[in-house]
Amino acid sequence: MSLGLEEGARLVDRALVRRKVDLPALRTAHARRARCHGAALAGRLLHLAEGGARSQAERRAHRLVRRAGLRGWRADVEIDLPGYGRAVGDMVFDAERVIVEVDGWAYHRDLRAFLVDGPRQSALVAAGWVVLRTHWYELHEQPDAFLRTLRRILASRTPSR
Repeated sequence: MSLGLEEGARLVDRALVRRKVDLPALRTAHARRARCHGAALAGRLLHLAEGGARSQAERRAHRLVRRAGLRGWRADVEIDLPGYGRAVGDMVFDAERVIVEVDGWAYHRDLRAFLVDGPRQSALVAAGWVVLRTHWYELHEQPDAFLRTLRRILASRTPSR
């Protein structure tokens, strides 16, 4: 039985988001089984995952932002927040102190994620960050609206030179 690229990507996304496995472990397992059935597909899935995105929605956001020519961002950045601890921003524009959070269904549909997201966003805002939330539907059905909003926020936060 083969999952195919799309279902395989969903499976890898869920495993990474839920921290059931990490990329080094996947690379090691892939290298050990490089000649086995399914290794080519596994290699493609690893390539997708290594792009700094943990979900299909994040990969879509990365592509949109790159194609729009927006620069100065990093993926999956850890931020230490006073009084809160560590948070990971999906896409972080350091100079502007803007974080794009890509809400995916696989991660954001359980109670734990719901209970963590609010206090985390409040801690980011208290530390001076602007958080732009987006989701799969907007990235696929309204990408221009997402990019307009992101550009507007970045322009309003661009440091004076």
